[in-house]
Formats: sequence, C-alpha cells, structure tokens
Amino acid sequence: MTAPGSLTEAAELLRAGRVTARSLAEDALRTIAATEPTLHAYAHVLEDSALAEADRADAELAEGSSRGQLHGVPVAVKDIIFTADAPTEAGSEVLRGFRPDYDATVVQRLRAAGAVIVGKTVTHEFAYGQNPIPTRNARDPQRDPGGSSAGSAVAVASGSAFAALGTDTGGSVRTPASLNGIVGLKPTYGRLSRHGVIPLSPSLDTVGVFARTVRDCAVVTAALAGRDPLDVASLDEPVGDFAGGLDAPVAGRRVGVVRTLLDPPAATDEVAAAVRRALGAFAELGVEQVDVGGEEFEIARAVGMTIALVEGAASHAPLVAVAASRYDRGTLAMLRAGSAIAGVDYLRAIRARSILISRLRDLFARNALDALLLPSLPTVAARVGGTSTDMLGGEASLAQFLRYQSLANVAGLPAISIPCEDARTSLPVGLQLVARPLAEDTLLQLAHAVEGRLLDSRRTEVAT
Repeated sequence: MTAPGSLTEAAELLRAGRVTARSLAEDALRTIAATEPTLHAYAHVLEDSALAEADRADAELAEGSSRGQLHGVPVAVKDIIFTADAPTEAGSEVLRGFRPDYDATVVQRLRAAGAVIVGKTVTHEFAYGQNPIPTRNARDPQRDPGGSSAGSAVAVASGSAFAALGTDTGGSVRTPASLNGIVGLKPTYGRLSRHGVIPLSPSLDTVGVFARTVRDCAVVTAALAGRDPLDVASLDEPVGDFAGGLDAPVAGRRVGVVRTLLDPPAATDEVAAAVRRALGAFAELGVEQVDVGGEEFEIARAVGMTIALVEGAASHAPLVAVAASRYDRGTLAMLRAGSAIAGVDYLRAIRARSILISRLRDLFARNALDALLLPSLPTVAARVGGTSTDMLGGEASLAQFLRYQSLANVAGLPAISIPCEDARTSLPVGLQLVARPLAEDTLLQLAHAVEGRLLDSRRTEVAT
C-alpha cells in the first residue's frame, strides 16, 4: 500500500485499521535515518518514546478509543518548545543538556490528542536567526531552508513528520514553509498558548503549524487552540472546527492584492509569475480582487524590528548576565543592540503599532476585504550561504524578508503560506494570505480553495 501523503490520509487509514501507529512511527524513524545525514532537520530524535507512544495509540484504537485525527500520527516539535521527555536546548550552548520538568501547553495538547512526537527540530540559537545551522532545504540540499523554524519545515517536507510546530516572531514559520514547498500557518496572536515556549519577543511570538496541506494545518491548529490561563496573552475565544468548513464556497470573497510587493523589482520574475498564477486561480473561483497599497508593510518592518530587538534583549538579560560567553557572537550582538535602544524609541514603536493596527482595520473595512494577498517571500531559496542571517542586514539578508512577513506579527493577524509554483518552476514559491484577527476559518477556506485549484492545474501540466 502507498504510504499516506498527508496527516488527514494517515488518520483515515489508522481509523480503518489499514495501518498502525507503530508502522507510521517506524516509517518516520526510517525516513529520519535516511535523510538526516543530508538534511539535518532534527536536534533530538525520540525513537524510544515515539515507539512507546505509538504502541499506546494502537492499544487505544484496538479498544475502540480514538482521540481524534492526530491519534497515532507522527509529528515534530521545534527545540525551543518544552518537552519533559527530551532536552530543550534552543540551538544554544547556553542550554546544553537542559531538560524541562514539564511539557509546554501545546505539547500537552498534542499528547492529549494522541500525536506521536518523533523528534525535536533544529533552530537558530533561541530562534533569533543569527548562527548558521546545519539544516538544508528539503527540495534542494544546496539551498537555504529558511528561518529559525527551518528544522520543522524540513521535517514535514522530507516526510519524517506529518506536521510540526514552529514559532513565528517575524516570519519564521512562513519563510521556511515557502522555501521548502509546504504549508505554514501563523494563527492570530494568542490563539495558541506560548506557556513553555522560550520567549524572544513576547508581544510578537506566536506558535505556528507546518503541514503538507491546508486541511492538515486546520486539524492541528484546532486541536491546539484555546484559552490557557498560564499564558497572559492567551485568548478566551471560541475555537471552531477549522477543518470542517474548508469546503465552503469562496465565490464573492474579496482579497486585497499588494501590488507593490508583487511587481518588479520587489519580487523576482519567477515569484511574480507564480503568484499571478494564483491570482488567476482565485479569479476562476469567483474571488474578487482589489489592488491595495503596501505602505503598511514598510511601516511594519521597522516597527517589528524595534520591538523584537528591545524585547529580545529584555527576555535574555538574566541569561546574558551569567552566560554571555556561551552565546553565539551574532546573537549576543543582536541582544546588545536591543539593549542600546532608548526606551522612548520603543514607546514610539508601540504607538506606531497601534496606528498601524487602526490603519489595517480601516483598510479591511473600507474595501470589504477577507484577506490580503502577496508573495510569502521575494525570491526562491538561495544557495547555502547566499542569504545572510543578519537581521540588521541589507537586501541579501533575512532582514529583507521581514518586509513580507512582519505585518502579521506586528498586528497579531493570522497568516498562511501555501505553495503556488507550477510544474515547471525549479524551486518552491510561497503565496501568502493575511486575514483579520480570529478569522482563521476564512483564511483557511481561501487557502484551501486556491490550493486545490493550483494542484489540479499542476496535475494537468504534468500530464501534458
């Protein structure tokens, strides 16, 4: 039998008794063993505990008990998210050997849903994107894999996990999702608990989800979302069945197209062509398109960088005081840069964020928009070493990517990246949709609809 290609397919096969959780876990572990020498997605592989969790899931299924669509399905977790049965080292010598005595809330909810955690994934030091990491792009190992959640993205893209958790402070879920050709969802700020997640910038940090399809992202997000009193930013809002409404018609929905980030020179010809193809797919689906300006994205990059620098310095001040010599030099330089920013400048950034949120609210209302549409990134993956990790750098650095990603973080909006390349495109291209706060249902419906149309188009191109 052909191995399941998505989390949803795996769940159906498990419920039908056509595969076992043990066999899925063993397949995942074999894939890790085969790909790790090249891709280096994992910081820690949890073979023993994964097989034990799989056996427990099988025993429950044999008794007629299922915890839902994650029951018995292999997943991975970024190594800044606490796990009681494995180290959480955050890619840093500062935390070498650190083993928390409790699970992060999102991990607790994964386990409660019956998921099988196969490993902890590689991250830049403390998710700050400064030190080079060994992880390589799943599509082309000679290419960069993306931002600090790259290990999670590569795990999903290479087939060793059906879903994975990452974190997104300035695009670190959507960037590697785009570069590795998978789906990456950053929910509304506060939708998913951050209790037990090592903080970088507490007013921007968001736990996000990687998967191979929009439906899979919807399933995982619904299982993890909900109020957590242990996270001060956690939202007390209803959590719907995000997957259940995916097939609702999208005709008549309205998206705002950010032309300033689509037309040259903002995006390469390859990226622009792929996104325009997605625009054509939306038109076929009856989705109306409205051109909108991109000033908000420029503002958000500067505001987000200031906030992240200051809050990052504050978050790490206790550790820097006792372990500065164990930090990577690039990370330490960023933390010290944040410490040098005046309080008045931080307050100006916070006020600018309030103005930006107001402008966005007006933009959505004035144009009756359901989402904004733009490229996830301006380029496809560069060759290893071709993109600087210096967040204060210029055009050939991750700092440039913040122009496309920061808005959703600064304004706390849900955003998703889905693949939009065609069969002739050499490397993955991501399409980004950004919706109103708490509008994950609409965001996922739009993404799912265009995902299906683009997939049908690719199948036709391959056949001809």
